[in-house]
Amino acid sequence: MNIYRLLTFLITFFLTINGYAQINFSTKIEAYYLKNRNVNVVFIDASPPSWKGDYLNEENGIVINVINGVEYKDKVFAGVGLGYLNFEGIHGIDAFVELEYIPFTTRIRPLIGFRVGGSHIWNQYDKGTRTAYGELGIGLNINITDKIDIYTKTGYLGTQYERFFPFSIGVRI
Repeated sequence: MNIYRLLTFLITFFLTINGYAQINFSTKIEAYYLKNRNVNVVFIDASPPSWKGDYLNEENGIVINVINGVEYKDKVFAGVGLGYLNFEGIHGIDAFVELEYIPFTTRIRPLIGFRVGGSHIWNQYDKGTRTAYGELGIGLNINITDKIDIYTKTGYLGTQYERFFPFSIGVRI
């Protein structure tokens, strides 16, 4: 019964906001290059017989994400994303929620974003490994038309007990 109340509240909330504010649905497509910092976050004692090595062995990676969400007054973006991971042959997926803020309304403007979620890679462990995923990024957003933006970001990303410097480019439609 509580789920119905929550859904009713959310639908009413979003319909009310849509009547009084500028809320637009938006999709982002982006590509990342992840430069590994070559520092493991967790040190594991190699003596257990089930230990098969670090989840990632200092590999760099590439990521392709698709994010769907809502924009509020062309300044705040909140969305849910799904992506493909490839760490030099180790494949995986990530899922996350994102909050991004663009403070100005000029053509070229800074942005700051935050993501949190989880990732799963198929590595040397049976059924792979699943860990938390978090990113804090800053960048530049360039408004091409009223409905198309191109952006680039960098920052700090952590997943699979590794730290990365992400370099990304994307388009918001």
